Order: sequence, then structure tokens, then C-alpha cells
Amino acid sequence: MVAYGIEADLDNPEIPAKVMDDAADVLGGIDVLINNASSNVTGAGGIESMTEATLLQRVVGKGFAAIRCSRAAIPHMKRAGAGRIVFIGGTSARSALRPSEMPLGGSGMPAGLGNSMLANYARHLSMELAKDNILANIVHPHLTRTDRFPNLVARTMEQRNVGEAEAKAVLASLLPIGRVIEPEEVADLVVFLCSARAAGISGQAVAVDGGAGGNISY
Repeated sequence: MVAYGIEADLDNPEIPAKVMDDAADVLGGIDVLINNASSNVTGAGGIESMTEATLLQRVVGKGFAAIRCSRAAIPHMKRAGAGRIVFIGGTSARSALRPSEMPLGGSGMPAGLGNSMLANYARHLSMELAKDNILANIVHPHLTRTDRFPNLVARTMEQRNVGEAEAKAVLASLLPIGRVIEPEEVADLVVFLCSARAAGISGQAVAVDGGAGGNISY
């Protein structure tokens, strides 16, 4: 297995194509693209007070970064005769989360705009690329124990004036299963969607949310 790291600013519209070309040169092609890059907007104010800059930070950092990477990877996948594209976009794509459901309160709209943008794009992409045997899906994780989680715990401690254990309990209570999602639980689904066993699955949005959200998607 070969790992090759590329440091790049995906907010720059000219960079994603270079990243995809460099990766293809090193790895001999592109079979799978996981779009997980993201700007992070938390604790945003209400609709009336929210700035356009806040919204654009999320739409560009989450939405356009993934769209640009996908468009740049598609020619490589077409040459290979197949491909898999998976987008990672949180559950705010399918739920209008109330401040009490947000880890740090505030509006979930900026996150929701970026994530729902990806869900819509993934569906259109799946229809256009089906003839090329390129499958596109989106995975919706809820609150997950990523490398940003310790900072979230620290900010919760400060915001609520509580200790670490209580802050973690507050965050865990946001999910019906009583704990945050582990990264491996998201990764397992992504690996499945990229495998031969999921060759008939495209254009789908699947949540790894521990029962959060309360919406019914069918």
C-alpha cells in the first residue's frame, strides 16, 4: 500500500485539478475519491445577523472544494473505465438542527448549506456518470470523534463552565445512542460503498448518526 501526501489549498479554484493530476501520476490513476475536506463554521448567529462571509466560508470550503476535486478526478476515472466518488457531509444536510442540537449552540444553517449542496451534487453526478460506471454517494456522519473533537470538548467546558467528563456527557447526549460516532464507523461504510459489493449503489445518502436528527428519509 502506498501513501502519498499533498499539501494544498483547495479553496483556490486552480489547485484541485493539480492535486488530482499529481496523485494520478504517483499512483498510476484514480479509482476512488473521498471528498472529506471542509471548512468549519460553528456557533454561527441567527439568520438576520449571519454574514455572507460566514456562509461563503462554508459553501466554498465544503461545497466547491469537493465539486472541483470531483470534476478533476472524473477524466482519470473515465480512462480507467470505472470509479467511486464518496462525499462526506454531516447530518445537517438533511435536518434543520436547532441550537440545542448543535454542539456549541448557534445556527446549523452554514453547515447545512454546505452539506446539502454536496447531497444534491452527488445525486446529479450519479445520474450523469452511471453510463461510465462511476458511482457517487454521500455519507452523513453526526458528531464524530475526529481530531477536532478535543477542541470541541474544550469549548464546551468553557461555554458551560463544566469539567471534561461533564462536557463529554453533554456532547454524547446529542445522540440517541448516548455516545459520539467513532471514525471507524464512518470509514467502514465508505469502504463498503467503494467495494465491489456496492456495485449497484449510486446516488444514495446514508447517515451514520446514532439515531439523531428525527427526520424520516426514504
